[in-house]
Amino acid sequence: MSYITKTVSFKNKIGFNLVGNYTTPKIKPPFPVIIMCHGFSSSKDSKSYTVLERMLLLRGVAVFRFNYRGHGKSGGDWRNLTISGVVDDIKVAIDFLLKKYGKFINRNKIILYGGSFSGLPVVKVASEDKRIKYLICRSGVIDFQGRLERLYNIKTWKKKGYVKASTDQKKLNKFNYKLYLDSQRFDGFQLGKKILIPTLLLHGTGDITVKSYHGIKLFNKLSSKNKKLKLIKNADHWYHGKRREMQKTIVNWIEKKL
Repeated sequence: MSYITKTVSFKNKIGFNLVGNYTTPKIKPPFPVIIMCHGFSSSKDSKSYTVLERMLLLRGVAVFRFNYRGHGKSGGDWRNLTISGVVDDIKVAIDFLLKKYGKFINRNKIILYGGSFSGLPVVKVASEDKRIKYLICRSGVIDFQGRLERLYNIKTWKKKGYVKASTDQKKLNKFNYKLYLDSQRFDGFQLGKKILIPTLLLHGTGDITVKSYHGIKLFNKLSSKNKKLKLIKNADHWYHGKRREMQKTIVNWIEKKL
């Protein structure tokens, strides 16, 4: 099946330009659509998303991928990233998508998908935004404050105002202390109680970066009666050797729901 891709840009709440791609199958609209939210230091163009995009386009699902502030060609400084900021970027992206292309979208089939760093933000948005009809969370960091406290010395971080980020990318080398302060505003597991829509959670049992308890505990907190937890045996955070299984799980779940 052939498809059409449009490169788009839109402003977030503080004026930074966010860049995205909206891709549709060449079939008669309206389409179901999936909004893909990338992880920290990743981008909309990660193979994890582009391969899944092709699989979904073949099944008649439109795909909207975009970069958060400070990532890819979007404006802003990633070092000032916060959960609240990412939540706002996701909300603005949804607003833009539905305002610009809403007449081509089946509004009863809007899927929000996030992985890793995006786990807590997509849970937050899905708990509030009634436009989201389905939620997929892959290896999401749900206890974000707890993770920061395990990774970094908070007192030293507060004193210096920044901490070196745990990433191999040299240009991504500092987190502002406001990331930790902002993380205290969110209890991802409690937010799960507000989610009533069909939800798919995926996690690798071999993930030592974001341990599977994040997904298991969130699953147990979800109020949705239509929920699934897929634990992929021995998969690490990046699903090395298991990516196809992860992607097929997502595609099969979407096909059954839509």
